[in-house]
Amino acid sequence: MKHFLTIVCFILVSTIIEAQYAVRQDWKYLPWVQELIYASKYMGPDALPVPETVFGNIDGNMEIESRVGSNTAVGDQTENIKLRIAYPIVKNIVKFEATDVFEYYKLSPNSPLINKDGYGVDNGFIAGDINATTIIQAVRNKTFPDVIIRVNLRTASGKNRQAGRFTDAPGYFFDVSFSKGLKFDNKVLNQAGLYASVGFYCWQTNDDFHPQDDAKLGSFGAFVNSGKLSLKSELDGYYGYMNNGDRPLVSRTSLSYKNSRVYYTLQYQTGMHDFEYNIVSFSFTFLFDAPSLPVFSDKKE
Repeated sequence: MKHFLTIVCFILVSTIIEAQYAVRQDWKYLPWVQELIYASKYMGPDALPVPETVFGNIDGNMEIESRVGSNTAVGDQTENIKLRIAYPIVKNIVKFEATDVFEYYKLSPNSPLINKDGYGVDNGFIAGDINATTIIQAVRNKTFPDVIIRVNLRTASGKNRQAGRFTDAPGYFFDVSFSKGLKFDNKVLNQAGLYASVGFYCWQTNDDFHPQDDAKLGSFGAFVNSGKLSLKSELDGYYGYMNNGDRPLVSRTSLSYKNSRVYYTLQYQTGMHDFEYNIVSFSFTFLFDAPSLPVFSDKKE
């Protein structure tokens, strides 16, 4: 009898473990997962966003930014808060950034993100993907263009994949930006210039035949500085391999005002291709003095 009970318990436990393993292994074959398309055209505004260009010169300040945005698309109204902290690892040469986003979204019945089988949630408040970015000043020169190298890693911390808010899968990108400005000696216009970037963007998908989507990343823009005001306008985009809505192009225009140790920025972004959202955002960026980490300090004891 004891042996019989032992065998029954073993079979029961084995069945439970096997079932749990099967669920974990077969998540890609669930109906609502099969409906998802891991591309910017069919996901929320923060799932596979187009990176904004970083250019110019790295400074030695620590930065804390809070950005509030309103994202509007057909059948989708999303309000989000983006938080960013940047710390100079090596003053004027290397900065490390960490960012996160929090969304409140509401989908209407005509939204393409509403799941046909009812697995998605049509409204809610969720936390998004945490991003870690390293920014390196490769060239700082008054004659030649300034060059910045950026490497970004996106975690899979975002929630509610069922409603297309985040992919629940990692990704990364790296790019190199080039910028050159001309200075003017007058009271109205201080500086004007151009900038551009090229790079590579990659993310994991839910497609067994194409488990990874690769994209060429690039941008082009212009900027003008006048006293405490600065204006920039740029085109950003990436060109995916799968051609399933993964080739977004967006236009961004930003107006910034610097008052002492705070930047105020108003930005308007519109999707031109494979990105369905128009976005208006306002941000505060606070600047703090931040000494380099001891391991990188040049001071001699």
